[in-house]
Amino acid sequence: MASRKLKTPPFDACELRENQLARSHSAQNALKLHSIMQVITPKQSTDGPSPMEVAECVWGRRPNHKYEDSDIDAYLNYYQRQWDYYHSEQGLSIFQNFGDFAKVVEQIKNGATPGDIISQLEEEHQGKEYAKHIFQDSVELAARTLTMVRVGNPELSWTEKESLRRFLDRQFSKAPVLNCEKTTLMNKAFDAWAIENWGGILIELTDNLADHLHLIRNGSAVLVFHHISFLKYQDSRHVSPVHSPSPTPFSNPQSLTRCPYSNSELLPPELVKETLKTLSMLFPHKEFSSRVGVGFKHQKGKWLKATCGTWEAKTGGKVDSQLFSCPALVPFEGRRIKTFQYWRDRLVALKQKYDEGPVPQQSVLSAPLSRHRFSPLGVPDQGIA
Repeated sequence: MASRKLKTPPFDACELRENQLARSHSAQNALKLHSIMQVITPKQSTDGPSPMEVAECVWGRRPNHKYEDSDIDAYLNYYQRQWDYYHSEQGLSIFQNFGDFAKVVEQIKNGATPGDIISQLEEEHQGKEYAKHIFQDSVELAARTLTMVRVGNPELSWTEKESLRRFLDRQFSKAPVLNCEKTTLMNKAFDAWAIENWGGILIELTDNLADHLHLIRNGSAVLVFHHISFLKYQDSRHVSPVHSPSPTPFSNPQSLTRCPYSNSELLPPELVKETLKTLSMLFPHKEFSSRVGVGFKHQKGKWLKATCGTWEAKTGGKVDSQLFSCPALVPFEGRRIKTFQYWRDRLVALKQKYDEGPVPQQSVLSAPLSRHRFSPLGVPDQGIA
């Protein structure tokens, strides 16, 4: 396999290319789990891993538990698109089979730094003409599939001397700076439908956890991370330890964790809980369930289906079906802004932008619930669905 000296594209180009590749590999969003597994490596093998093996490798093995398709199909779609990007765009990968990939995944979970892993990969592939960025790209691919954070972008730079857990702590554990005294409580009306239809802020979904609740395009749209199944499976109470038969030596053995196949030590547990809490606030089950029969709540469910369909058609992605079944928040206490730490600033910024929205709340109570645009006077344009 010849070496190609390609550089990782910048953030915007990277995201655009991922979407282009996704559309080319998933016409009309009709991916099946077996086809997802067929493109898992650049050298395709008929004996590739099953969806269960991928889930156990990345999410962890769980006692007496079998992953259902509804749990993992949205994640596997994301997983495939990451593979497509790194293999189709970069044209080269260190991973010749799933075992190679799983080995790096285990090393990352065990606390190895990129420098540790790259040094070992270079030693294993000594004499082969691989550019160094190929080793870096392979480690970033494993980290992306583990965390659903777009590691490797300029603003998400993972240094060679820090573990992935330390990098994620540095990325997310930043003290809130915005004043929340004027936004002490998010009332029940503040949900995803209201943000778009009352606040004029378009809801757009994302596969990148680091982009959750991020206002884009001068505040005209907000990104929402939708992978609820992925978040739920970060809970360490549901993970059983799996011990490697031959531990890999690292330069920093003190960084090893006790559970190689557990994701629970990577993302901060409170970040996971708080992200689920924001999703429950934005998409409460009683309001957005696709099973709600008639009336206003039924229209909200239809609106969410349309929103998901728009994103899937645009990106080739697949929305986690559990977005339609978020549990309700604890009344009052669950909506207090001071109970949020990781996402507080983004929630405050979103609420402030929402309060400045073009449509008074009472004026749209009987308005159509489609994804309409707003006229300069703040009245929904009835002619645009």
